[in-house]
Amino acid sequence: MKRSTTLFLAMLIASVSSVNAADIDSNAGTRGFKFLQVYSSARDASLSGATVSNFAPHTSLSSNPAGLATVDRFGAVGTHAEWLGTIRQEYADVVMPGWGGGVGIALRTQSSGDIPLRSVHGEGGYVGVPSPNPSGTYGVYDGAVSVSYGTFRSGIHWGANVKYIWEKIYLNSVTAWAVDFGAIWKRGDLSVGGAVRNIGLSGELKNEGVDLPWDVQFGTSYDHRFDDAVIRGMVDFRYAPDWHESAHAGVELDLNRMLSLRTGYRTAIGAKTEIDGFSYGVGVAYGPIGIDYAYIPTDTGFGSEHLFTVRVTP
Repeated sequence: MKRSTTLFLAMLIASVSSVNAADIDSNAGTRGFKFLQVYSSARDASLSGATVSNFAPHTSLSSNPAGLATVDRFGAVGTHAEWLGTIRQEYADVVMPGWGGGVGIALRTQSSGDIPLRSVHGEGGYVGVPSPNPSGTYGVYDGAVSVSYGTFRSGIHWGANVKYIWEKIYLNSVTAWAVDFGAIWKRGDLSVGGAVRNIGLSGELKNEGVDLPWDVQFGTSYDHRFDDAVIRGMVDFRYAPDWHESAHAGVELDLNRMLSLRTGYRTAIGAKTEIDGFSYGVGVAYGPIGIDYAYIPTDTGFGSEHLFTVRVTP
């Protein structure tokens, strides 16, 4: 039962459901710790994740740690996300200049909410059938702590994260270590970047290995400036071994650094799934405080996604 729950949650998080069985990737559900691939900021979510080449140093630890190379002052970020019914995710990081670049530390947690705990019949014609009445509840809990560094060398911004990860399902738990690497090349208003994420080693859950959800993403972005505003376009491509290749695009309009309007689009390449679709968001800033909101409509029956991020950059 617990193994089936793990695979079920992994498939949901990887694909946000799918239109029909034919469009589910044959490797879906084969990787654990899928919470690591959930958006950690409302800005990333509203731009459909097309942010691997774009500098946002106070929210860049998950998408591309190379963005840390541009950090010039202390900053802190907190994000709350609600999605897929009762699933909740919290994210927080702090960044600051240091050692010739930027350094940061981040904490991410996710909880499933209460899941009914049922026994399985082992006799008669009911073998393998869950009991009709739950005997209680249990939960799935995930977390990760990361330490990050970014710097500028040889005309390129470089960055890396080192992460300690854990997961607990009912009475069973597993831990892992992983690293991310990223780079961004920038000339004028054009940026090109890429990152490989979640490469590492994991333990076993109930004597079964749990593979890390590694992926590779690369893309480009361009800023067009006029008066006190900037309009930014970005396009990314992503590969992961347990889901379809995907394309991501985003447009962001910054007005005098006080108001940001955002939209994004993501789609699986060569398949039709419910990750296809638009996302929307807005950001407001006043002095050192900024608040971002993202909305991702879905037709999965689990409810749409809502993310809120608070930024503090004194």
